[in-house]
Amino acid sequence: SRILWLPFAIWHAAQLVRREKYQAIVTTGPPHSSHFIGWLIKKIFNITWLADFRDSWSGGEVQPEPTPAHRWLNHVMQKFILRRANVVTTISPQLIDELKAHADFPNLAPQLLPNGYDPDDFATPPPVERIFTVALCGSVTHIANPQTLIEGFRVFIEMGRLTAAEARLRFVGADLLGKVSSWVAENHVQSFVEIAGYVSHAQAVAAMQQAAVLVYVAAPGTSVVTVGGKTYEYLAARRPVLCIGEMVEGMQLLRRHAQTRACSFHAIDEIARALLAFYREFTSGGLPPAPPAPEEFSRRFQARQV
Repeated sequence: SRILWLPFAIWHAAQLVRREKYQAIVTTGPPHSSHFIGWLIKKIFNITWLADFRDSWSGGEVQPEPTPAHRWLNHVMQKFILRRANVVTTISPQLIDELKAHADFPNLAPQLLPNGYDPDDFATPPPVERIFTVALCGSVTHIANPQTLIEGFRVFIEMGRLTAAEARLRFVGADLLGKVSSWVAENHVQSFVEIAGYVSHAQAVAAMQQAAVLVYVAAPGTSVVTVGGKTYEYLAARRPVLCIGEMVEGMQLLRRHAQTRACSFHAIDEIARALLAFYREFTSGGLPPAPPAPEEFSRRFQARQV
């Protein structure tokens, strides 16, 4: 995907290398077409090339493969790239295993370089809001699908007999499904829900820190190797997390390092009871911050790894 940008990107990259005399190029995907820029620049200028994989490529998990021909071509292109990069990095141990299964490596084997957080973004946290605020930060997608969260939130409101002055559900990020407003209306919780939409990164980080509880969703069918970039910022925000859905790698990470409650994706009553337990802790003052995020996920540590 995004293959048509390559001629323009390659031309600009070549101009930069000629002018600045760079010694290395880093490409990151998706879009995995970016790696062809790295290969050509390495070939033309004989410089070191690091190819970084934030998601899988072949296999149909992230990149659509509507026909066997697409599947074969993705596999061939991925193998071509993996064999030619000087260094391959990726975000999770499971993705390392997946890449190893697709190619042999004449150079260095794939290296772990997880997503992370910038400590400076979290240096001066704003106070937690006085209203019990449940926040889902990040884009709403087929993976981060909040339909059952909204249904569970409605049941939670009914169980606790709460008003809009006592509880709020906030969405921070683009609604790529285009269904959040209709789901909210179907559950008659419009007065309880705030849809902030796409905001700046600083605003998103502030929303994470101000929430009483954050929500992490992995809908059924999500690849087990999924680790959203926000996973690490959730850790840095040091707020409790309600985990809904598949026990993907990102959710496992949160459960190791944060205060969490986990529910099945379709377990509406379970979601409601988890929210009610968080609410009671919040109103009684018994909802302490999570421990600090591990240093290994900070940008400074990761820069040293690179």
